[in-house]
Amino acid sequence: MAQIYMAFVDTPGLFAGIIRKVIKQKYIHVAIGLDPDLEEAYSIGRRHPSVPLFAGFERELFREQIIWCAVLSVQQSKKNMWNNS
Repeated sequence: MAQIYMAFVDTPGLFAGIIRKVIKQKYIHVAIGLDPDLEEAYSIGRRHPSVPLFAGFERELFREQIIWCAVLSVQQSKKNMWNNS
C-alpha cells in the first residue's frame, strides 16, 4: 500500500514568526508528499515570500527553505470513501 507523508514545518520569515507567536505553535505549515525523503512535496503557500496576499499550490524546496519539520507517515487504504456500496 502507498504511503502519504505529511511534513509539519517551521518556516522562516517575518510573517511566519508573527503567526508562531499568535497561535503559540512551533509547526505552522503542512506539506504533503509521496516519498519519505520529501524530494517532491507540495503545499499551499505564498507565491512571493514578502507578499502574504498571493498564494497558491507550491512545490516545497525543503533543503533550501525549511528550518525544522516533523514528518508523519499515513498508510493509504484501498477503500473508496466516496462509494457507499
